[in-house]
Amino acid sequence: MKRRKKKREEEEVGEGWLLPYSDMMTLLLSLFIVLFSIAKVDSHKLQQVSSVFSQILSSTGSTTIATSQGTAIDNVIDLGDTPKKGKGGAPNVKGEANVKSQANVNTISQAEKAEARLQAEMQQKQTFNQVTQEVKDELAQAGIQGNSTVKQEKDGIHINLDSSILFDSGSAELSDQVQAALKKLVPTLQKVNTYPVIIAGHTDNVPMAHTWRYASNWELSSARAISVMHFFVNNGAFNEDGVSVEAFADTKPVASNDTAAGRAKNRRVEIVIQKAKDQS
Repeated sequence: MKRRKKKREEEEVGEGWLLPYSDMMTLLLSLFIVLFSIAKVDSHKLQQVSSVFSQILSSTGSTTIATSQGTAIDNVIDLGDTPKKGKGGAPNVKGEANVKSQANVNTISQAEKAEARLQAEMQQKQTFNQVTQEVKDELAQAGIQGNSTVKQEKDGIHINLDSSILFDSGSAELSDQVQAALKKLVPTLQKVNTYPVIIAGHTDNVPMAHTWRYASNWELSSARAISVMHFFVNNGAFNEDGVSVEAFADTKPVASNDTAAGRAKNRRVEIVIQKAKDQS
């Protein structure tokens, strides 16, 4: 009798741990429910974990199932930004920070370049508008306007100077009177002397009377362009290393050569102040 009673008491004592254990599990479950409710849930990882648990519950083998990207159960509840993992599963926080930092630097650099380019374009537009108007006014005031024109085109400012006013017939020399008038343009042209400049000579289609100096309209148009180039370079309007000279004779008329008025318009020296091709 004594032995049976002692054995019954041992059994009763041995089952007493179940009550505190169940209370502890209930508290832990409550804690995780609270954490889950206030946390950010990664739906993709939650689906992954659900799938893995389904495999675990239906399998009889190992209780650890891995995926090709690491363990399947991995931070389902995300309390913040989950850092990417590098080799060995360790968070590659430093590498990610470096990438973000470099991306920020590149973005700032690109923004600064774009802003600088925009400012340069706006400044160029303002300067070209001002110079165009001032040259128009100065040509009229100097009394050498004639068939001369000043306008802006896509590639820059085009100043067409009337050769009938600049030169005597068959000549490429600027008279003292014309030089005095052209000097009034120098201060204005100096505002754009950092831009490339093309000075081109044009003639009408009337053949040159053969002389020892100019055998054809090609030589005459070239000599006139060079004469205008020398004048403006020597007076500081343009930089010598930024000027080029072209000659077209009668190949690029702006009017018909069938009339005297048309031929007068075709006899010209054209100055093209080119816009900057790259503002970056």
